Amino acid sequence: MPYLRISLRIQSVVSRKSASERALQLFCTPFNQRKKPKTPLFDKAEKLEFELAGDTIRGYRWNHPQSRKFLVIHGFQSTATKFERYIKPMINKGYKVLAFDAKAHGDSDGKQVNVLEYKNMIETVHEKYGPIDAFMAHSFGGLALSLALENISHSKQTKLVLIAPATETGTAVDLLFNYLRLNGPIRKDFDELIERLGAKNVSWLSIARAIHHINASVLWIHDEDDDVTPLKDVAPVIKAGYPNIQFMITRFRKKKSLYLCGNSLGLPSTNVKTDIDQELSNWKNLAINGYLHAKNPCLLYQHHFKKPLSLLVGCSEDELTVMNALTVNLHLLMFSFYRPSGKRFKILMEAGAFPSDQYSIETQVRFHGFDPAEAIIEIAPIDNEKLLRTENIISAIEKNAYSIALVLFGGLNYYTGQFYDLKAITDAAHHAGALAGFDFAHAAGNVPLQLHDWQVDFAAWCSYKYLNAGPGSVGGVYIHEK
Repeated sequence: MPYLRISLRIQSVVSRKSASERALQLFCTPFNQRKKPKTPLFDKAEKLEFELAGDTIRGYRWNHPQSRKFLVIHGFQSTATKFERYIKPMINKGYKVLAFDAKAHGDSDGKQVNVLEYKNMIETVHEKYGPIDAFMAHSFGGLALSLALENISHSKQTKLVLIAPATETGTAVDLLFNYLRLNGPIRKDFDELIERLGAKNVSWLSIARAIHHINASVLWIHDEDDDVTPLKDVAPVIKAGYPNIQFMITRFRKKKSLYLCGNSLGLPSTNVKTDIDQELSNWKNLAINGYLHAKNPCLLYQHHFKKPLSLLVGCSEDELTVMNALTVNLHLLMFSFYRPSGKRFKILMEAGAFPSDQYSIETQVRFHGFDPAEAIIEIAPIDNEKLLRTENIISAIEKNAYSIALVLFGGLNYYTGQFYDLKAITDAAHHAGALAGFDFAHAAGNVPLQLHDWQVDFAAWCSYKYLNAGPGSVGGVYIHEK
């Protein structure tokens, strides 16, 4: 890259025109394209191709001849094959799915491509294989599609998903010139070259401009830290408040990082600030009257959560409530349901459970006057294994059938991620004459649950992990209606 910068500077001294032409060539050339073996999905797809301005454009089609059509449009230095995760669900939904490699990308011909050529390709695909009912476009493809939709007949029923679209061509050119460290006069010549390609000017190659002519129902997904297609370019579109556009602004993508700490604290949802601002406004403007007359009356807050939580954990609304924090709820539940009597006084649990579970169980055992070493049975994996086998858990329950009063497990182990067979454990506990309770701190909102159908006796969970409710948020309690 230093050599390229120096050579362009020298070239600009000799001829600004040739330097700007070379810069445009670089701007339109996709580099670092590594062809990967195609997956079975693409091997089995119907192969399509057509000629466009002397180049062969190649692509794929699935589910022909279904009537509803979905077109996938990739970004710069990408290919159709990178969108398998989106293509499969649309095939399963019964769409005829189309995906083409842009000129100079993937299996299509060519060495360079500009956005107007990509726009023409999309219009040709629509003409040959359409009309298209739904589009999904990423980055450079989003800009090309937006320009194409100015010419393509579509309606409010047309669906459009834009993923980090290249909103302003001027921003991409700025990035190139900063990268190459080229000066202003060459930029002027560069902009004139773009105009000769068929654009009125660089600012004309803009989604913010083209969006005025798009009637489709749009879902626009953009990351607030995107430094290639920055959110500041999108701000005017957001501010305009187009009724046909829904925005989803994401976070933590700048360094392509994956947040893997949801087991400790879930990330905030995109609308959380709006919701909290609403509650602060209610408090400020209504004070005590907000108990009953706010948009979400705070006196009844626990009722607002019953329906969504009942769907998440698989029970009726009458079997759950929200209150307190997790450990407090565990104590209350054990105080209610751990009733040692005679020889039946033991609690069976997983070894290496979350520390607060261990402390809570030990506290309850001591409260009833028992020695934890005698009253707590901990089940560990067999030698050289990290996960508990279901048959070993059931065997331990059966072995201690006449002495256990309660089986209390985590629904999902916080350390190994093992999701226990809750129905099998519950059935074994009931067969032994014991109750079955669970801590769902790492299961609620993370894995499918059917607590009522599994006959689970009681459970508790927090909401700041996989329910993404934030630090200090209220916990949940379930008790079977029986």
